[in-house]
Amino acid sequence: MEEQITIDLELLLILNKHNLTIEEYMVLYCKYHSYNWLSRYRVAEKTYNKLINDEWLGRTRTLLNKHKEKFLYLTEGELPVKKSFTEEDLDKVWEAFPTTDKCGIHPKTRTLRSNKKDCKIAIGNILSEGEFTATQLIGAINSEVQARTSKSIRENKLTFMKNFKSWLTARDFEGWMDNDEQNDTTNNSAVGELD
Repeated sequence: MEEQITIDLELLLILNKHNLTIEEYMVLYCKYHSYNWLSRYRVAEKTYNKLINDEWLGRTRTLLNKHKEKFLYLTEGELPVKKSFTEEDLDKVWEAFPTTDKCGIHPKTRTLRSNKKDCKIAIGNILSEGEFTATQLIGAINSEVQARTSKSIRENKLTFMKNFKSWLTARDFEGWMDNDEQNDTTNNSAVGELD
């Protein structure tokens, strides 16, 4: 007796919209859920090649991270919630940015941290992308401030730092992220105004 499989019409429409066959969907489903069912079923090489060419799978036939969310959308019908953050996270990042460009013996020439509401919205947007954490942003702030203050013996290099809103909008923090993600484990103490 043959086993019957039923497929939801809505799923078929979604697969058609994304140019996927049932066999391709089955491969993605097994890869996404780490099921070993594919060992019992011989998937045609052309199916794997199409999924690799369409960038669903990598060369090692694993589901690419950038498409895990998209696959979840195919099966669940809605995008998952991005990494969450709290109001406390927003406040910690806000507090970490220096208030002015005052550095050591050099007097204040301008305010760096202002417009709290817009900055917190920008921080929230960055954190909701899920690529960076509040700790990483604080690490990036600390890295830039440390680099600028260590070079401020004769001249205040902190005066060249952008104000907080511009720094966030221009995504300057990305240049101060540690490649090995060491910022996630570093001290996330706030810098505040430098004296």
